[in-house]
Amino acid sequence: MAGIFPANSLIKYSFFKKAPNFHSFVIILFLYIHKGKLIHPNRKGLQMNLIPFKIKNSYHTALVLKTQLNLLSTLEKEMIPRSTRHDWKNRDLNSMIGYDENDPIFKNLNLYKKALESKTFIKAFKSLFSLYSFYNSLSENIQGKRRIWNDRKKEIASLIEKIAPFFSLKRACRFMKISVQRYRRWKKEIHCVSSAFNLCRKLHPKQLTIEEQQIISKYLKNPEFFNWPLRSLFYKILKDGSAFFSLATFYKYAKVLGPAREIIRKARRRTGIRASSPLTLLHMDTTILRVQDGSKVYIHFIMDNFSRAILGWKASVEWNSKNTLTNLQEVCEKFNLFYKPIRLLCDDGSENAGEVDSFLNRPGLFIKKLIAQVDIHFSNSMVEALNKIMKYRFLFPKNLASFQDVIRTLETAVPIYNSRPSGVLFGYSPNEVLNGAIPDRLLFSEQIKQAASNRPKINSGDACGSC
Repeated sequence: MAGIFPANSLIKYSFFKKAPNFHSFVIILFLYIHKGKLIHPNRKGLQMNLIPFKIKNSYHTALVLKTQLNLLSTLEKEMIPRSTRHDWKNRDLNSMIGYDENDPIFKNLNLYKKALESKTFIKAFKSLFSLYSFYNSLSENIQGKRRIWNDRKKEIASLIEKIAPFFSLKRACRFMKISVQRYRRWKKEIHCVSSAFNLCRKLHPKQLTIEEQQIISKYLKNPEFFNWPLRSLFYKILKDGSAFFSLATFYKYAKVLGPAREIIRKARRRTGIRASSPLTLLHMDTTILRVQDGSKVYIHFIMDNFSRAILGWKASVEWNSKNTLTNLQEVCEKFNLFYKPIRLLCDDGSENAGEVDSFLNRPGLFIKKLIAQVDIHFSNSMVEALNKIMKYRFLFPKNLASFQDVIRTLETAVPIYNSRPSGVLFGYSPNEVLNGAIPDRLLFSEQIKQAASNRPKINSGDACGSC
């Protein structure tokens, strides 16, 4: 029974001997305890004296941390026994459930403790606070305050952005004498120089990252790709694994980041004739190029319908069927087409008759010649488009002076055309499709989705100049 009282209680164990049974003890104990005080019995009888009844205190866990950091106020020190404070001071916090030294709340405790123990730091902090208080009161009565704040809104918004994680946004705005609503409005007005569209990366995290923008700019400004269409350049970036984004996104950024490209396009027409596999439908045509010395160069191309690959070409200063025949024979020999059922589409020009017809009419040859818009409804637009590509992207920009210049340019241009990614082939080059690759619209879809999901996290960590 004596154990229920504090060790320093004045109640004697002999007192309990006076209680004849348990019920009597309960009655006497009730009389002993009265409104927070303990009644001490007199040895002479039932005359009783009131003495304080001491109850064990409970303390907030934060007081343990304040004790270790020496942050207890005078009042708190008076309320907490010295022995308890000594125990807290030397207690290992790692033994406390819920304490994690890597937690942002606790990881800098030693730093805070050293700072608070440094008299120099305390004096410097008080001086800085006094200085802040002075300028804070001074800014209240300054004339033209609104105009000055508006002129420096970029710096103010940037400063609030930096200190808000430590003080909360509302308090940071209060320090700078502006409302949260005004800060948000200023933040939207600030242009981010690292963004192609001057959009803050934290407010618009789904835009392309700084690195992705630099990659697009690098490819667009590379002289090697000046004669490439944007769609081919887009698939070149994907195939190189440099970055992944959608074609629409690439067009949008290329318009801002790339040099001006003046490309004249005709109105879109309906889909023409299409083959279902390589080397089953061929196109051939001759185009005329005038060089600076005044002479004309006749360039003959043979291309595959399915892969868009240039199978062969010839250039000559004479207009005749001999040039066409030589090119056709070399293509048939190179790809072993002499005894395969092939359709050959061309126009009704004289360069496609004469010796060409004699060659195609040989017995055992299965190449069938078709005149565009005569034997079939379709035109020969595919090879005509190739003529324009070669002229406007490779030949015209060179300002070629002679026939020899044309030959040298075509020797370089044709391999480039055949090996570069094609938009029509969804990133595959003509040579790749000619060798068996199947064009797939969804070829890079997974990489593009993954890059899009990673972009907000990267942009949130890449602070722009105004953040």
